[in-house]
Amino acid sequence: MEKYDAFDVACYIVNSCIDDQLPISNLQLQKILYYAEAAFLINDKDLFHDEISAWRYGPVVEEVYYYFKINANNPIEEKVGQKLFNAIDKKTAQIIDEVVDVKRRYDAFKLVRMTHEEEPWIDAVNNKMQYIDKEVMKKYFLSHQNRIFE
Repeated sequence: MEKYDAFDVACYIVNSCIDDQLPISNLQLQKILYYAEAAFLINDKDLFHDEISAWRYGPVVEEVYYYFKINANNPIEEKVGQKLFNAIDKKTAQIIDEVVDVKRRYDAFKLVRMTHEEEPWIDAVNNKMQYIDKEVMKKYFLSHQNRIFE
């Protein structure tokens, strides 16, 4: 499996949610990206190469945040043109879809609270780290897989 840019994964997620008539906000997208990365890390893979920042409202992939911030707190209702991002392979998309199907039912602030209860974000904030350590994510989610898929 190749590693993607987080932007490619984000565009896939946004477009899928719009196709399902369940558009998500940028804040929801950020948390879904975090959980999607966790789903791959527990299987010794890395979904995307981008760092995940530890911001006040939880995990954020900065490039993705800045691209979609024009939507503010509103649902992202405009699909991203296929020419702007690389396609996600079917096997990878299936795993992403499992995470999206579960996590998009939560509002943005429920997702924020969830990430604030988890060791990877807490560890980064307590240690004044800019980024969440993906090894800490892997270790945490290996023993808390239910947090990814519930």
